Amino acid sequence: MILKLDKDYRINCDMRNFILQKRTNPNRGPKTRNGKKLKKDGGGWRDLGYWKDLSPLLLSYSRIRTRTSMGGYH
Repeated sequence: MILKLDKDYRINCDMRNFILQKRTNPNRGPKTRNGKKLKKDGGGWRDLGYWKDLSPLLLSYSRIRTRTSMGGYH
């Protein structure tokens, strides 16, 4: 099950954890050549952390979004 939080963040889950993921930049990294993405799906997803409950995950997400809106944590 995948829950989309916004265009750059989502929650994925497995049998034991809720996983906060962030979209990777499709124009950077090993899947690019000269700044052009090689995959057509708009990039991949990077795991930011694993939680057993949703409430601490959502608290972490809100902290990350607050910091990024103020130009801090990326």
